[in-house]
Amino acid sequence: MDSRHEDRGSPIDVVVAIPLFDRFTALDAIGPYELLHVVPGVTVLFLGQEAGQLYVADNGMLKLPATASFADVTHPDILLVPGGPGCFVAAKDPALISWIKQVSTYLYMYVYM
Repeated sequence: MDSRHEDRGSPIDVVVAIPLFDRFTALDAIGPYELLHVVPGVTVLFLGQEAGQLYVADNGMLKLPATASFADVTHPDILLVPGGPGCFVAAKDPALISWIKQVSTYLYMYVYM
């Protein structure tokens, strides 16, 4: 393990960051969450501009809140970006792109759905 894990107190802590945006594909975000949130030592966070902000999935029915803001998560281990029709607008979001650039040097893995 590298030293950034030691800063968190436990060598097995892994933070998975899933940034949300309007019109994301629900399965791309919820599927990995359902698998990973039960793994010991893994924390899965849904991110947005502000914690608590609601994002609407591509079907228009599901609304998912951000559990943390981009500013709250500075060193995730895994970045999982869901797909969906809204990803084209999200790819032009300066806050999201800036955050991805900022954290990219700390990532162990990128996953784009």
